[in-house]
Amino acid sequence: MALNAPAADALDKANSHERAGNPAGALHWLRIAAQQAHRDASLHLRVAQAAMRMGQPALALASMDNAVRLAPGDTALRFQYACLLAHEGMHAAALEHFHASVPSQPHNPHAWRLLGVTLQRLGRHAEALLPLRRARSSRPTTNASWKRSPSPSSMPAIRMMRCRCCRRYVNSGHATP
Repeated sequence: MALNAPAADALDKANSHERAGNPAGALHWLRIAAQQAHRDASLHLRVAQAAMRMGQPALALASMDNAVRLAPGDTALRFQYACLLAHEGMHAAALEHFHASVPSQPHNPHAWRLLGVTLQRLGRHAEALLPLRRARSSRPTTNASWKRSPSPSSMPAIRMMRCRCCRRYVNSGHATP
């Protein structure tokens, strides 16, 4: 999507602040760019990324919600939103987005594990068994095959947090596949 002139100008300023190591300035200009081009999901995603880097999960959630509303068919974006929701303890909302996005990643053990862990967090232990088993069975057996298998950090939209919040979410509970 081509940006209008005010949004493009704000995005240029945000990029300059990012290159200069000024995340607060980058976030400020990204928010302006997203307001100027309010129908551009990628700008809302960038605001969410910057907000997470700045420790502002409420802003990240609002921005991701906007991005998902603008691009509901983007399963990678929905997976990332689910990770963020789960990390913030919004397990029921996360489950909806995991259900919408995990089947599009049938060989991704991380995605299946996160779905299973979310079901466990909701007390749905019997339902969690299938995705947790699927996570275990889709794990590659060698390091070489592991490197070739898709992972959340290798998917373009998932680079936001490189699945750090997903790892923290899984590791904070008692879920095991």
